[in-house]
Amino acid sequence: MKIIGFSFLFSAVLAFADQGSSESVAVGCADGAKIESIDLDGLKYTKPHVVWRELSHKVGGVFSQGTFEAEKLRLQDLDLFTDIYVSCKTFGDSLSSLVSRPSSITLTYHVKEIFRWIPSPAGKKTDRDGLMLGLALANLNVLGEDIRAEVQFRTAVDPFFENNEYAFYASSPYLFDLPLGWNFEFLRTDSWDDLRGFQDATW
Repeated sequence: MKIIGFSFLFSAVLAFADQGSSESVAVGCADGAKIESIDLDGLKYTKPHVVWRELSHKVGGVFSQGTFEAEKLRLQDLDLFTDIYVSCKTFGDSLSSLVSRPSSITLTYHVKEIFRWIPSPAGKKTDRDGLMLGLALANLNVLGEDIRAEVQFRTAVDPFFENNEYAFYASSPYLFDLPLGWNFEFLRTDSWDDLRGFQDATW
C-alpha cells in the first residue's frame, strides 16, 4: 500500500524556534570567573531539572564561553526555547581587580519558552482510502518534563467521514532523567477496505 503523509507541525515549530539568536550571548561574563551560584530565569512551564541536566557549569567551578556554547546547543536541541543566553553578576572586593584575581559571579541562564500547544493540519494519501485530511494538536512539553504528545484525526475526503483514522503519539529524549529516548504510537483505524472487501476496525 502506497502511503504519503504530511504534517506541518514540527517544521513550523522548528522554524519558529530558529528565530532566536544564532549566536551565543554571555552578558558580563568573563572566562575564568569563579561561579558562586547558578540561577535559572524564564521558566514558566518547564521543570528546572530539564535544564539542569543539560548544563556543564557547576557551582565552585569557573565560567567558560566555550562551555556555554555547548550548553546552548544542547538546550536548543530540546526544541523548548526560542532564546537562550546567560548573564553574570559580579561581586567581591576591589582588591580582586587590583591583583588581577578572577571575580566571583552569580551565573544566570535566561530562556524564553516556546508555545506549549500547537495546532496544525494533518493528512495522508493511501491507495485504499485516497486523500485523508484532518487536524492535529500537540503539547510539546507535557507536565514540563520535555515530553511531546500529539493527537490526530483524519478522515477520507471522498466521501467525508466514511473512513476515519485516530492517532496518538508521545516521545521524549529522557526516561526518568536517564538519557534513554522513547517513543509511543497508538493508532485506531475505522474504514472499509475496498481492496480486500472488509471493514478494517483495528487498534
